[in-house]
Amino acid sequence: MTQTPPSDSPPSESSSVPLHLYGIMPRQKKGLAVAGVVLGVLAVVSFCLPLLSVLLAMVGMILSVKAIRRKTARDIAVTGLAANLLGLALVVANVAFVTVGWNNHKVWKGIGSCGARISNIGKGVAIYQAEHADQYPPSLEALIQDNAILGREDLRCPLDDSSSGSSYFYCAPRNGPAAPAGEPPAVRIIACEAAAVHPATGFFGPDESTKRRHVLWSDNSIQLCAEPEFQQELQKPENRRFAEEFAKGVNMTPQERMTYIAPRGGE
Repeated sequence: MTQTPPSDSPPSESSSVPLHLYGIMPRQKKGLAVAGVVLGVLAVVSFCLPLLSVLLAMVGMILSVKAIRRKTARDIAVTGLAANLLGLALVVANVAFVTVGWNNHKVWKGIGSCGARISNIGKGVAIYQAEHADQYPPSLEALIQDNAILGREDLRCPLDDSSSGSSYFYCAPRNGPAAPAGEPPAVRIIACEAAAVHPATGFFGPDESTKRRHVLWSDNSIQLCAEPEFQQELQKPENRRFAEEFAKGVNMTPQERMTYIAPRGGE
């Protein structure tokens, strides 16, 4: 009986002989993995459109996971899964940023406007000093009379709905202790908001339990201080005069704060 000699040609895929015995690996179907990567990239690019990005990312993740389970094009599938997770993370971050901004935009606007106005007071003080032999103006009214500030609106915090006058209390430094030789004079408070009206901001909106106020320093810097921090500053020796006068200023009317001239003594 004659035998059929073995063929040198590899068997077909329908043959019962495993292809890897001939050094031939079957082609992996990469469709699911590639689709997952594409959808992941689209999810990342479209993160500013949350609904679309989430939909693309969810479908992409399902396709990538299926590809990983089938062990087909695993590296590509893992890349697709990572891209889709990144897309979801960007959506979450974007939504959180927009939410915080929406809930706090009024507070931020008020803080910005108020900070600009008390900064104008500081600039007005500097202008007055330049024109009056480095002397501080005696009152806020003096800045208006000397045209050192643009107008009376610079003396009003946008969140202050009280009567006309000044939302800020001002006390000119006088007769302060001399600085040691070779050292600059201490930086001290010269003005602040009479009341802390700016709430702290949070994810869900303003925190009314924590109020802050703007403080103007003698070097014309501005600081937004929480109440405990502000009280600590008032306890410092260089701010003793201001603290004593401020205790009077909080009970003044806005008009009285604008024209108030602190006594020359007290330091």
